Amino acid sequence: MKIIKNNIITLIVFVFSTLNLFSQQNKITGKVSGQSGSELPGVSILVKGTINGTSTDFDGNYTINTDSNALLIISYIGFVTQEVSVTGRSVINITLKDDLENLDEVVIVGYGTARKGDLTGSISTVSTKNFDKIASSSPLQILQGRATGLSITSSSGVPGSGSNVLIRGVGSINGSSSPIYVVDGVIKTNINNLNPNTIESISVLKDASAAAIYGARAANGVILVSLKRGKGSGASQITFNTYVGIQTESNLKLDLLNADQFVELWTESHENIGLESNWTQADLDQYSGVDTDWKDAMLQTGIIQNYDLSVSGGNEDSNYFVSGNYFTQEGMVIKTAYEKFNLTLNSDHKINDWLKWGNSILLYSSKTEGDGTSYNLAMRKSPLTRVYEEDGSWGIIRNQALEHIHKNPVWQSENYQNDNLIKGLQGSLYVTLNLLEGLEFTARGSIDYVNSYSTLFNSGVPDPARYSWEGSTINLVQKQNIQSTHGIVDFLLNYKTSINEDHNITVLLGYSREENERELLYASIQGTPNDDIRYLDAGDPETMQNSNNFRDWSFASIFSRATYNYKNKYYFNATIRRDGTSRLTEENRYGVFPSGSIGWKISEEDFFNKEGFFNNLKLRASMGILGNVLSLSEYATISSLSFQGRVLNDVVTPGYTQTSAVNTDITWETSQKCNFGFDATMVNGKIYTSVDYFIESTSDQLFTQPIPLSNGYFSSPIINAGEVRNTGIELQLGIRNNHSKDWSYDVNFNFSSVKNEVTDLGGRDEEFLSSGLKVGEPVNSFFGYKTNGLITDESQLAKYQGGSFGSKAIGDINIVDISGFDDDGKPNGIPDGIINAADRTIIGSRFPKFIYGMTGTLNYKNWGLQVQLQGVQGRDIYIGSRNSNDLMVLMSSWARNEDARIYRRYHPINNPNGTWPRLTKDGSGANLEVSDFWLEDASYLRINNINLSYNVSGSLLNRFDISNLSLYSSVNNLYTFTKYGGPEVDTTAGGPNSVNALSGIPSPTTFNLGLKVSL
Repeated sequence: MKIIKNNIITLIVFVFSTLNLFSQQNKITGKVSGQSGSELPGVSILVKGTINGTSTDFDGNYTINTDSNALLIISYIGFVTQEVSVTGRSVINITLKDDLENLDEVVIVGYGTARKGDLTGSISTVSTKNFDKIASSSPLQILQGRATGLSITSSSGVPGSGSNVLIRGVGSINGSSSPIYVVDGVIKTNINNLNPNTIESISVLKDASAAAIYGARAANGVILVSLKRGKGSGASQITFNTYVGIQTESNLKLDLLNADQFVELWTESHENIGLESNWTQADLDQYSGVDTDWKDAMLQTGIIQNYDLSVSGGNEDSNYFVSGNYFTQEGMVIKTAYEKFNLTLNSDHKINDWLKWGNSILLYSSKTEGDGTSYNLAMRKSPLTRVYEEDGSWGIIRNQALEHIHKNPVWQSENYQNDNLIKGLQGSLYVTLNLLEGLEFTARGSIDYVNSYSTLFNSGVPDPARYSWEGSTINLVQKQNIQSTHGIVDFLLNYKTSINEDHNITVLLGYSREENERELLYASIQGTPNDDIRYLDAGDPETMQNSNNFRDWSFASIFSRATYNYKNKYYFNATIRRDGTSRLTEENRYGVFPSGSIGWKISEEDFFNKEGFFNNLKLRASMGILGNVLSLSEYATISSLSFQGRVLNDVVTPGYTQTSAVNTDITWETSQKCNFGFDATMVNGKIYTSVDYFIESTSDQLFTQPIPLSNGYFSSPIINAGEVRNTGIELQLGIRNNHSKDWSYDVNFNFSSVKNEVTDLGGRDEEFLSSGLKVGEPVNSFFGYKTNGLITDESQLAKYQGGSFGSKAIGDINIVDISGFDDDGKPNGIPDGIINAADRTIIGSRFPKFIYGMTGTLNYKNWGLQVQLQGVQGRDIYIGSRNSNDLMVLMSSWARNEDARIYRRYHPINNPNGTWPRLTKDGSGANLEVSDFWLEDASYLRINNINLSYNVSGSLLNRFDISNLSLYSSVNNLYTFTKYGGPEVDTTAGGPNSVNALSGIPSPTTFNLGLKVSL
């Protein structure tokens, strides 16, 4: 609480400090144009040596207040930065020259910034232009397909759901493979709380040289996010942006069996095993005219709205940026919703020539309502069950053999609550001292506080005698509260100098300390008086259950980075970081993570002809070591005690015992990374490209070491063993033309290919094979049987006799014989004419062969068009069932609906040419065994976003002092081209250890209209 109070005090100081904004200065006006004569909007104009700045409006005009002897720095991406002396002038028009090499663009790097042309590491920068015109609650959804090496996959179509993010593939078998995020110096594990419209820039750090400054947490890459800040123009700029849209089912649709198909196949599943169906024609007559489309009953037109208001401004001594955002989404599935509110307050203040300070504050709140539970139930519900009876009451189960006793999904969605409310504060405060010329000291403190409060309520089913639904008649309430506080203190010493304008040197020294605390409180109870009362103290005390736990960890680091370049021609970068973590014992607590990189800008050599095909060419190489401490739990090396009650003298006596075995010698996973690349521009800067080849090996993988239960431990210790390697290539290629007054375009294509393979399992190859782990294969591959269509002839049945699948018959999946067992009971790779467990092998990979994306921007006068495509090639998704709640159980077990594709099933009379296996109620035929029959190629190309905008101009805007007015329309997830037959191809579902790929909520298609106005 003390830390929070300090941040509130900082906020108060900030508010008052920004009231004194203006001083008596000269007013400078002018226009900025390109070489073609076209006006340039958004050009940055900064008074050198101050934080006083502004930017040009849509027509290229600007106004700034400054001293008569000031020096203006004019910069714009794609153009050469210029310095212009005011020298008493009041009107200064500027023409910027095209930057053929685009090297002056400033990008964020760890604990600082750098010119893009000076980089020797592998860093992808993402343009945030048009982020504010794309309907999305999370910046990660917008990032998809926009950067090489960055893979983003949706976890669900539920409003407010997160994403799975990988940088250059998976490096850890059992640990985390997610990157860390650094937002204005605050280290985080996700950025779902951010408002995309407040993001100024994004950098993706991929190789060791770029990421080593973050040491033991950087093995999976780092995503740096810089939020917008004010520009001291002497006047405030007010911007309001809003859009509203609708969400509908995409072109990827899951078709379910209709009532007639359901009855036909359900009957077949009985007949195929000689089982008489336990219903009569009279029973079927009850369903005349009934054909419930449960999926349609669960869907609605979703509504999405966004309102964003920002104010920014300042003068040469202070600037500020304040933004308020409200986002709300009513989901495409009934009773699902998401709501988010953000308040951002950023400021910078120059006290004098040697002291400045600033702060970044983000207050946020989000609420998620509903999940995929009811929708999943609807996918399985029999189409013979009515949603409502004629009198308006809920549908009644008339025949359990034809309808089963599943609850009514629409009823459940209206009587089921799963809400999660998150409130948080993310803030930082920095003070910078200019000690000497080129020497700067910065102290920064930051906090990330999150309070998550969730409520789950299950209503008791109504009147079992009438409705015959499964489930308890007693309601259930669950409450959970998680509070976490993450604090960071950084001390940074930066030195920058240039010797004879040839030797350019920068040095960074830093110390960082972090502490994190997390407490969870959970309780549940049954039997509140009615469904309107959903609080714990109203239930039956006899049913109360609760738990409470606390976890904490700390981190301490020292680090340094040195960069040197000679005449902007030869580059050298060295980074080293020493990390210490509370997760490990004292003997292994500290680790050192070094990296180095070099660069050679060939285009600066005298022999290089810049007027030829290549205008700029730079070679890069880097190598280094990073760690993955996030793969370890907080107390992985500490023996823990568990409560164990024992009966002593006929009385239950409480006690504690050690139930987990620990290994105090474990350490973090270590990743060795090498990267080779080059950057080039060609044809007078119209074509640009960047290519990287990388090799990354992560050793000391974390595994559990099985031990006999006779040791008295319920859980096994963790050991370091094994290695995973990722090799790949990344390509960025673009073409642009900004030399026309009316026309401009920029088309950027990116391609990434990663080969993931396990290179060592510590001698435990056979033990892990069934988990999809095999040397030479990708991590967590699909493990099962290879198949060859269906059994079509009696002669094909011989190999199943005496094996594991004696119930196989014509029309069942035909398994390929690839191996028998040797004398030690291990597969020998020699076919033996018998189908059994020895014939299982690696059958597919969840990782794609490559991913790609394209972003194209076309501008004509006041019109702007942006198209963004994203694709994946060569990835497998498993559509088979793993439990009774999945689709694709092939009419086994009870009466339930199915994916309509099973109508392709084999039947000797009804469908003798069927290509899918026969249906059996008891599951005989072993068609549900994991096999490549149920793997589908999930390659796709998606039109992620199309955005059309129009910038209004004319005297009307000047009359109302409007600097910019833009109208836009956007479509997200417009169309997906794929051969995959499921409802969502961009999903984490369908993996070796994940949920069923067919029954989750898919991502919707979103159409929105928007307005953006600046004053």
